Amino acid sequence: MPKRTREAKDSNAAEVGNEREERTTETRKIPPAHYAFKIEYFSLLSTNDITMYETNEFKVGDQKWQLILYPNGDRSRKGEDHMFPYLAVSEANPLKVGWEINATVRFSVVDQIRDEYLAKEGTFVL
Repeated sequence: MPKRTREAKDSNAAEVGNEREERTTETRKIPPAHYAFKIEYFSLLSTNDITMYETNEFKVGDQKWQLILYPNGDRSRKGEDHMFPYLAVSEANPLKVGWEINATVRFSVVDQIRDEYLAKEGTFVL
């Protein structure tokens, strides 16, 4: 598990709503990895009634993964009218009984029409 420390907040830190900018420093033994894919015409997924899109498998560390995207939301979880991404352990390389994975995941989405960027990050134990 990575070792994280929080840095002191500057009294002049940028405020967004009620949140203050926060910085962390991290040391770890496993190098960071990334996977990127691009959907050229995202609107075609919606207009062609594509409810779920799965990427090909990709490998990070010793684990194989897949990115699963619900372009109109995951209706099974009552999430509609917004894009919903998931990171999943590949079925071709499932976790062994009693094993777990600690992963810090960052989803970044670029809206090329509006020239906007969205990024969400979280640490998960699978």
